[in-house]
Amino acid sequence: MNNENFFEEITYLFYIYLILALVVERIVEVLVAAFKYAEYKYNFYDSWNRRARVYQMRYDRLYGYLGEGTEKTQKVVSSLLWKVISKSPYEFGREVIEADFIRRNYIRCVTGLMAFLLSLGLINGLGFELISNVFKVLPYAIPSRALTMPSWFLNALNAFVISIGTQTLHKIIRGLEKSSENEIESPKGGVL
Repeated sequence: MNNENFFEEITYLFYIYLILALVVERIVEVLVAAFKYAEYKYNFYDSWNRRARVYQMRYDRLYGYLGEGTEKTQKVVSSLLWKVISKSPYEFGREVIEADFIRRNYIRCVTGLMAFLLSLGLINGLGFELISNVFKVLPYAIPSRALTMPSWFLNALNAFVISIGTQTLHKIIRGLEKSSENEIESPKGGVL
């Protein structure tokens, strides 16, 4: 295999991967926007407040069980409760669990799952095998047993790779949107 074909094939695979990640990211973005609209229209925010109260009771129970404590026990409790504990509203005050943190964490988990399932659907629907093609392009770098993996595992691995790329692509798009908003808002030049 000469270098030109190798680089063409790698570029082609990366391009296909990028297109699939972009399609999944945009679909997930539309679904999240629809969820936020429904949340606003049907006033779902009460459910997040109820969930925050439940977490607050759990936190108080755990904190009472672990005793007044060190920073280490507070970190353990915070990690058990999805890191939704905000700082104390005032010095030496009681720590509070915010409903918005819970909402964001649920949305983050659900969008990751949706991205994986959409990627799996695209991989199965299109019959595109990204990982297998990479194994074929790089036969000397990949052990031969990797080519004998079950197809369901390779499809799940493909979907996982695309869903991770979707998250990264979302961060890049979000950064570009924020930078373009900052450019529009800041005036160029000035009056003397």
